[in-house]
Amino acid sequence: MTGLRDGNETMNARAFHFAALTIALVSIADLAIAQTRPSAADELRRIVGDYGEEAERRFVRAFRHLDGDEYREMSQQFLQRRERELRRFLTRYPLADEAHRGRLMLARTLLYRDGHDEAASLLKMVLLTSGDASLERDAKFALAGVYRKHDPVQARALLLETASDPKTDADSRARAYLELAGMSDGKVKTDYLRHGASGDDGTYRRQCWQRLVRQDPKALEPGSPAPAFAITATDGKTPIDTRRLAGDVYVVCYWSSRTAELDRIRSLVGVMRQNHGSRGLHVFGVCLDGDLKRLRTRVAEQRDPWIEAGDAWGRLHELAIRHGVDRAPMFVVVDATGHLRFRGPVDVPESVTAYAQTPLWKIVEHVVDERAQLRAAQ
Repeated sequence: MTGLRDGNETMNARAFHFAALTIALVSIADLAIAQTRPSAADELRRIVGDYGEEAERRFVRAFRHLDGDEYREMSQQFLQRRERELRRFLTRYPLADEAHRGRLMLARTLLYRDGHDEAASLLKMVLLTSGDASLERDAKFALAGVYRKHDPVQARALLLETASDPKTDADSRARAYLELAGMSDGKVKTDYLRHGASGDDGTYRRQCWQRLVRQDPKALEPGSPAPAFAITATDGKTPIDTRRLAGDVYVVCYWSSRTAELDRIRSLVGVMRQNHGSRGLHVFGVCLDGDLKRLRTRVAEQRDPWIEAGDAWGRLHELAIRHGVDRAPMFVVVDATGHLRFRGPVDVPESVTAYAQTPLWKIVEHVVDERAQLRAAQ
């Protein structure tokens, strides 16, 4: 009996050691796999690099020469590969922080392929669990896109929530108003565009202004409220802000290096500033060339009679969009109450003595006198 018991103990000990060795080997193997498997961040970065927005633009550039059916087939293949990669990513990293961004990307992919129900579920999950303000904002816009056809009331509610949230950045609010305008007509559409255009600088705010001018040409007629703005001069230091200009008169001169009468315009503005600069007149110049380096060189070399506010945007310059300007030369005059008084081109005479007969000169002189009367009445 003693020998049998000793034999059993020996076998049990061997089994224990074998099991321990197996567990150790499996743990080592798991560790090796974990070390070789990319992190969730690296994997999502790879997917974005292969199938993200920039990859989409590369795809369009590479295959836009194909005919319609062939291009659609190639596009579907691209979207299928992206969907497959994202589903695999979410299966491997369901709890990673990056999974929220993966779900957002997958939802957008499904929208391309009419997978609205699953896309809505993914977007709601991002809204409920991500805790990231940027992701939540993008998810709201995407979810509004899902609802736009099937439930426009819900889509408007989401967009209005974004537009009215003080924590939302200005350009996202402008985007929300822009999309609301796209779902509306008439005065409601115009009002939404006005709200979107009233924020700080940004891509969507610019689009709001462009559409507002097309939708409501009266928005920039003489007597209408002048667009507010806050930008920095070409020197990168001088602020140009309508809040600081309140109660004063200002003129914006839109010019180009190709403007034939540029020297005469500079002379006219110089005399205008000399006569009215001490009476609350400010003059700003905006070059529509769009070459910032060349413009800065010119500003450094020449003493223009205005504060130059031009930048690399050229015809998409902040002020040019707000004033509906697409050519040069052109002038905009705003009075002390913040209303547009003149907007248009000016024929500048060759003789300095004839400046006083130009419409621009008469209007500037008139609004400067009005400013003096307002101040005297206060």
